[in-house]
Amino acid sequence: MVNRIYKNHPSGEAPLRLEALAEKIRTADAFVFVFVTGK
Repeated sequence: MVNRIYKNHPSGEAPLRLEALAEKIRTADAFVFVFVTGK
């Protein structure tokens, strides 16, 4: 669980893993969401 979201960190002070994830999201061309129900 993340205690603080990326945008709540001052610039350059986010944890390295969170910074790396943010970079992947910023550079992505698209997002795909998959929802699976129990049926």
